Amino acid sequence: MRHLLVFLFLGVCGICRAQYNLADTFRHYLKEEPDFYLSLDGRNSFIRDQKALVDGFRFGLSYGGKVRLLTGLYRLRHPIERTYIYAPGTVQQEWRKQVNKFTYWGLSCDYVVYNRGRWKLAVPVQSGLGFGSRVERNALGEVVFNERFRFVPLTASLNASYRILPWFYASAGLGYRYALFSRTVSSDFSAPIYTYGLGIDIEWFWDRYLKELILKE
Repeated sequence: MRHLLVFLFLGVCGICRAQYNLADTFRHYLKEEPDFYLSLDGRNSFIRDQKALVDGFRFGLSYGGKVRLLTGLYRLRHPIERTYIYAPGTVQQEWRKQVNKFTYWGLSCDYVVYNRGRWKLAVPVQSGLGFGSRVERNALGEVVFNERFRFVPLTASLNASYRILPWFYASAGLGYRYALFSRTVSSDFSAPIYTYGLGIDIEWFWDRYLKELILKE
């Protein structure tokens, strides 16, 4: 799975290089006057073999609808719990219940590879700083492990959307999240991410109705 995502990501980057000089594109669009951008950014992911729902929102600046520089906050919707056998086959063997939580702040850059008609394809890349905790209890309910940790999330994905109405769209995305620099949970929190669903283009309402109203005040 991981190799497939890397292949897709490099393939899109190859298309970008073939059609545009990426550095020149960034320089061109970053000279334009930016617009405010705000969006919800929920994701489906995994922690070990369990599904994890990550809720988030992002805001920042959009340059010509081509380049977006954003910041946002993300957190697990529900703690991830698992029960397992600790030290099987030894005198220390026991059942443990583990509870995982994490929250992270992220900086992201979205590059719109294709935007024509109703279709849009974007490549978001994100990094930041995350905070989490892991608590384990034995069968008697006693805490036998309790640790807080920090990690660096690094996420790359491909997102496609189809505009059904000028302000209403369907979207889907596929990517991978790496949790770096944490010996405790890097292997657990590094996992595929995917998105799908319907959305409302807040930027469309901002440009046509809210921007003029708010700036007048």
